[in-house]
Amino acid sequence: MEQSPQKRAKLIANVAVSLVAIGAYSLLYTKLPGRSASYARGAGAYYHYRECTSDFQAHAFRLAAYAESWLIRSNPKRFVNDPAWADLPQVLILKSPGQVFRFRASEKTEN
Repeated sequence: MEQSPQKRAKLIANVAVSLVAIGAYSLLYTKLPGRSASYARGAGAYYHYRECTSDFQAHAFRLAAYAESWLIRSNPKRFVNDPAWADLPQVLILKSPGQVFRFRASEKTEN
């Protein structure tokens, strides 16, 4: 079944707009929230922090933080300062002045 040229053009435009929106969202997530990481000896885990300046930002970037936690889970060595820390439980924390969202970024659990 062949589509009309108008339907095909509309489909291509919708896909292009969607890809641009996803790209812009991802770019904003990597640029706006501050990023830091640290090993917590007492907790026995490695924490990845994303710090937002407003609660709205934190809520808007929850999906991106969840996706980042899965990226960390897939290959933690790319996200830690010392390769030995990749064996520790990994946790991603998305913080704002009034909110804290916590995402497990490894199969291992904290102590």
